[in-house]
Amino acid sequence: MAKRGSSVSRILSADTMVRSKTVNLLGVQVFRAVAARTLYNRVPVSVEDDLREKCNELEREGLLVWPDFLPSHEFEDILRECHNLLNGSSNFRSRNSGPNTDSRLPVKNIDADLIPFTNRLLTDRRLKLILAAAERRDIDDLASLAKIEHLTQGLGEEGLDPQTQLHSDIFFNSHKVWYYLTDVTAEHGPLCFVKGSHRITPRQLLHVYTHSWKLNEEDDRSRRVTSAEMAKNAFDETTLICRRNTLVIANTCGYHRRRQGKAGRQRLAIHLELRAKNPFQLAQTSTALMN
Repeated sequence: MAKRGSSVSRILSADTMVRSKTVNLLGVQVFRAVAARTLYNRVPVSVEDDLREKCNELEREGLLVWPDFLPSHEFEDILRECHNLLNGSSNFRSRNSGPNTDSRLPVKNIDADLIPFTNRLLTDRRLKLILAAAERRDIDDLASLAKIEHLTQGLGEEGLDPQTQLHSDIFFNSHKVWYYLTDVTAEHGPLCFVKGSHRITPRQLLHVYTHSWKLNEEDDRSRRVTSAEMAKNAFDETTLICRRNTLVIANTCGYHRRRQGKAGRQRLAIHLELRAKNPFQLAQTSTALMN
């Protein structure tokens, strides 16, 4: 009984999956996906005119790519700060994903005097308003969510990076941000995204349902997307080759992955992850995106 109660209490939560085959056979994960998207779409959003096109693009495609986001001199100031930290800090935490090494340093752990220009980026009016519109909630302190990310590509034969498999992070709208400080080519492990895959369809819900009850305890909670599903939905994958000083925002309930690059290639970015603590408790009042 305790296990059952625990599963039921998690239905209206941000947990990626309710860990109960019985509950999922009843279609609970499909209910969660539909209910969360319905509540999200009911939250009214007011967008300033100069950002309306960008917000609409993110809403429509699930992806926003904004080259030359900052003036070149501001970009160079941020790049210099992050290079100084990368070359002089032992506080980066590294983890291996298959052959690749992902090193990150939370901005909140850095002395503010060392990164004034990076912190200025994280208070940028355009960035905050677009993210508030996308998340349907106020986004106040981006610095607490940001990390400096340094990704190094390894040899593909050393194993599989699970992030290179096409997947959906979670059942509700959530967003990740990359502000690239280096050029990203096919060799640097670029982001790949399936535009429009964040808008759920009955065909996708069938895959959500099947995945939920077939999932084993040791499996990754994030749903992996097969080539068969891609073909049935007539989806195409976009590889984000971009210049430095490009801002990328992706709705990560949409299908995405990191392409395996060439061994030794590195890329540097400021990275943020935004995910509502509970998608079933989004504010039902208008999100005002005004000065």
